[in-house]
Amino acid sequence: MIKKRFNINGRNYIVESDSDEKILDYIEKRIKELNEKYEELSSTDERFLVMLCELIEREYYLTEKINEILKRLNDLEERSLEDRSI
Repeated sequence: MIKKRFNINGRNYIVESDSDEKILDYIEKRIKELNEKYEELSSTDERFLVMLCELIEREYYLTEKINEILKRLNDLEERSLEDRSI
């Protein structure tokens, strides 16, 4: 189990995870970027909520993009199967 300390608005949070250390390093980098982006928010709760919303929004758009790509791949696969049956 890997432990990593994250600092949000001067408060430390310790996360324990079975994830690969590269993932925790990426999370640390993103938290630092978002923490700096929203440093004008004084409340830790407010800052945390805004950061969480931004991450969820990004996840939503990436999921939409992945679904679009999967649909295109399925369409290509269907066309390929149709071409073979001729």
